[in-house]
Amino acid sequence: MENSTKSHSNKDYISLNNLIEKSSISGVNVKPGFQVHNILNPNNNIPLESDVDEQIIFNITFSQPIKLHSIKIESAESNAPRDIRLYSNIITLGFEDVDDTPATQKLTIHEDFYNSGEAVPLQFVKFQNVKTLSIFIENNLEEGDVTSLQRLTFLGQSIHQTNMSLLGKDEE
Repeated sequence: MENSTKSHSNKDYISLNNLIEKSSISGVNVKPGFQVHNILNPNNNIPLESDVDEQIIFNITFSQPIKLHSIKIESAESNAPRDIRLYSNIITLGFEDVDDTPATQKLTIHEDFYNSGEAVPLQFVKFQNVKTLSIFIENNLEEGDVTSLQRLTFLGQSIHQTNMSLLGKDEE
């Protein structure tokens, strides 16, 4: 199923990047020398590139369950990701798994999307209790051998939100 890349309002959703366990994020087929967790840094300007071919897999663990609303993918390159499959709550996904494991959602992202700077809305009901997220980038816009991206930002809500109005109040 192709997802529309039109943005919905993200005003009620925050960046969840600070809830990602940085030491657990891994990238498969990433060019050597790039620290994968750098794509979570909002100031990162060094593109991550695929190594052997255009495909990349990211395995991400959140420190607590989250509700994932959308993903902002940033790339200034013509070889930005095009077809992407998302897998919710799969511990570790490898290339040998992508054809036999049903994706939680498939996305097709077009060039005009990257120019807009908007986040890709997800099928929110499918991402309500996410502890791990695997991202399979299948190909890129120019169908070349190298895929490139600069930043990923995950937007949504923490499931374990604190009600600030209850803090400091004693029960009567």
